[in-house]
Amino acid sequence: MDGTAVKEIERLADENKTIERDGILFARETFKPVMFCPRPDTLRGYTLTGLLDYIKNNREQLMLDQCMIQVESHQSVRLCARFDDEDLKRSCFFQSRIEDDLPEFPFDLFITPEEFCIKARALFVPSNDLDIVIAMASKVVAQNEVITRDDGLSQEIQVRRGVSGAAKDSVETKGIYRLRPYRTFREVEQPEASFILRFKPTENGVPRIALFDAEGGIWRNNAILAIKEYIEKTIVSDVVIPVLA
Repeated sequence: MDGTAVKEIERLADENKTIERDGILFARETFKPVMFCPRPDTLRGYTLTGLLDYIKNNREQLMLDQCMIQVESHQSVRLCARFDDEDLKRSCFFQSRIEDDLPEFPFDLFITPEEFCIKARALFVPSNDLDIVIAMASKVVAQNEVITRDDGLSQEIQVRRGVSGAAKDSVETKGIYRLRPYRTFREVEQPEASFILRFKPTENGVPRIALFDAEGGIWRNNAILAIKEYIEKTIVSDVVIPVLA
């Protein structure tokens, strides 16, 4: 077989990769229409303010009356257009998404009292319950021995101080604490959730402390609704843009 025959076979193979029916070109392998519908790259930001400024200025002269805002999750919001009539896909013009490397509190993990106090103060909205939790954790920062009695909800903690253990402090957790950790866009009010505080004795006498979710992740829905409410109250536009959550 010479080179001409090989080229002819390749040409026929390329021609048979598609088939035309009623003026529409289909791929033989998948039987899907072959079409090119160019779309703009999605602009990306990290705040809701960036998204709202993009809509307010509308420098790209979008048809905002044909757009919608989708709250994908507690950490992602998109400005999208209606679907394209040709391929039934839609363009996404702007997406705001929380940075992946933002610090988060290590829930469900027992950590040292020092680390617990620092992270709790930095990663929660100030509140009365937060002050109580941090005050309890601070009591065992430099202690030698911690004894706990647990009924599954509340927990009694007895701290023995000094070499002889003669000085003692005793405190009981109330079981459920209402706290608001930073877990969604900072522009909105952080959703409040219920947590269980736990102390865990260790062999070296320095305890570990942890916070456990007591609501099964309901905060995610509350965060999404808070984002929707914030956008609807803050958005500036000549047309009504629906916010889907």
